[in-house]
Amino acid sequence: MMEPDFTIIPSCHLALIESLKRSELTPTLEASLKTAVQSRASLTQPLTGVLSDGVCPQPEQQLVPKLPHPQPRAAQRELDGNETQSRLREFLLLSTQISVLEAGRRLNMEARELYLRTN
Repeated sequence: MMEPDFTIIPSCHLALIESLKRSELTPTLEASLKTAVQSRASLTQPLTGVLSDGVCPQPEQQLVPKLPHPQPRAAQRELDGNETQSRLREFLLLSTQISVLEAGRRLNMEARELYLRTN
């Protein structure tokens, strides 16, 4: 068998080749496949030691998605807690009872806000 020419191997493969030369073990198919994929070489190249056509893996540039700019949020409204309490007391004095949803609608608030403020 002809001795492979290791003089024209990219530098990123030298450590791998040196460890394989020192080792008496044959690399597994999985290791050979990983080597071939990382060096962008065919499977026969790392098995025969001919890696001159391979290239060192380069870090790929991360793509940034082009997302639409978010719309600015509306300014947070200020609620007067004392006024809300007095209006809720007025609702208690009404001749007909109203639901929390209706009270929220009349106060221009959501029902969950009423629950949060009264508890």
